[in-house]
Amino acid sequence: MRFQYLELGWNNELHTGNMHLAFEKPELFENNPIHLRPFSDQQLELVKDGEVIATFEFTLVKGAS
Repeated sequence: MRFQYLELGWNNELHTGNMHLAFEKPELFENNPIHLRPFSDQQLELVKDGEVIATFEFTLVKGAS
């Protein structure tokens, strides 16, 4: 599988809170075969069966657009 790197702009409102929860409470997801795991305050790894398959870098923005 090809490794992916994605950059995303997000804020702490509504639907973007789903990704924010992985930063705040990663232990809630670590037993799932596919989950997001933080490795910095702005970066998450997408893990599948213990293998990192993608990295997401988040930039906090002021609005949802």
